[in-house]
Amino acid sequence: MYGAIREAIAMRKPKRKKTPPEVETRVLTRSSRRCALCFQLDGDRQEKEGQIAHLDKQRTNNVEDNLVWLCLRHHSRYDSKTSQHKNYTIHEVKEARKALYDWVKRRLPPKQAHSKAFDGKVITAWRAMATQRLVRIESYSELLGTIELELPNVNHTPHSDFTSVDITVSLDTTVSNRLNLDGSLQATLSNGLDTVHRGKLISAEVISFEDIQVSSAAKLIIDGIRGDATLHRVRGGMSALVEVIAANSKVPPIGLLRESVTIGSVRRAFVFSAEAVGSPASVKEGIRGSNICAHSFLVHFESQFRGAFKTREQEGGDGVSPADHGTVLVATLKNVPKGYSVFTTAHELKKSFDQALTVAVSTDFKGLRTKSDPIPAHLKWGETPMVEITETGLGTWEVTNSAIVTVNPKLTFGISLIGPPLEAPFSIQVGGALGPWYAPSSQRPGVRTATTTFPLPRFNNLEFPIEVKFGSP
Repeated sequence: MYGAIREAIAMRKPKRKKTPPEVETRVLTRSSRRCALCFQLDGDRQEKEGQIAHLDKQRTNNVEDNLVWLCLRHHSRYDSKTSQHKNYTIHEVKEARKALYDWVKRRLPPKQAHSKAFDGKVITAWRAMATQRLVRIESYSELLGTIELELPNVNHTPHSDFTSVDITVSLDTTVSNRLNLDGSLQATLSNGLDTVHRGKLISAEVISFEDIQVSSAAKLIIDGIRGDATLHRVRGGMSALVEVIAANSKVPPIGLLRESVTIGSVRRAFVFSAEAVGSPASVKEGIRGSNICAHSFLVHFESQFRGAFKTREQEGGDGVSPADHGTVLVATLKNVPKGYSVFTTAHELKKSFDQALTVAVSTDFKGLRTKSDPIPAHLKWGETPMVEITETGLGTWEVTNSAIVTVNPKLTFGISLIGPPLEAPFSIQVGGALGPWYAPSSQRPGVRTATTTFPLPRFNNLEFPIEVKFGSP
């Protein structure tokens, strides 16, 4: 009987219609075999083993607008039926596909007037080298390494009558520098002396320096480029393709250099943890009023490499690409009991009388610094003063001491919840992030790209929520 039922179901189910080869090729080419949902939800740009999925789930509808490349996991989820959670919608996947196609289109080598310059032999005596920087995978706007160009024998090329070159730098991610009002970037090219040129953005991933005057055995330095490190979802390198082209009106363009260099090594910046502790006596002594109790806990931000946490000057590369603030460490609190006030230490808890590395700051709900100062509290955690954060529910501390890059710190902060006694134990959710942060799915222009408005640095809202449980006070 069951065999007959299966046979009847199979007869009702339409046979899969083969996708026309030209349509299949367009889907594969436009997606570059990247999964649209991996790209949109996780920022994962890696090639995936997958399949061409039918958005309307009709296997006979092979028009291109109904097709999308999905990895095996997301294809299975998209085609499944479930009552337990909201599945991906057709419009959601189409938006993801559009974002992916736009990115694939942008990442292709730009069509430039000098594209024929490399049809002939490239003069390999010209060299590109790079100094890598350790970059944080949480950052949308990470300062990348310096590129150095050695241009020997400029006047001994087959055409010695040129005196200038055009230089392009193509990243394997989006450029996320500060964009000036005149269209230039806060990324510079210099001859190591006093001549400085600002780059121009010619596509989301490409910076151009035009009409650069050169001389024999010249050395050019490119610095201050920022890129979106969140698109590199695994540890690895961030690279740039450097092209140098010489041209004038008398001769065809000459390709002098086309070389790829690694300018960033991607690392996770920190590990976050939290734990409930007994409230210090100093906190209990500072409580005013009767029938009030304190619940306290510690949060820890453990850096994963030296330089993961930086001052404002260090975030800006000591003036190379000026930053708006130092690294802001953010502790988010959710499910705080109604009627409770929240207080944090004004800086990290120190084990000695050394100068503090951080200071508590006031921010908005995205961790972006405001002009106001934190509200001082009448409480102390031992000898460390405390500030109130009840309004935002965010503990926010900015790095202010330049000595932080000489150590690999684990920064610990105290937080106390003050309010009336509760009849039963309770718990809150505590997350750790770098601020200011923006959601990875944000469609606001400028979050991942060059911008005139968004702050430097800025981060993905990678929180790691931890449940902190409290019993009776």
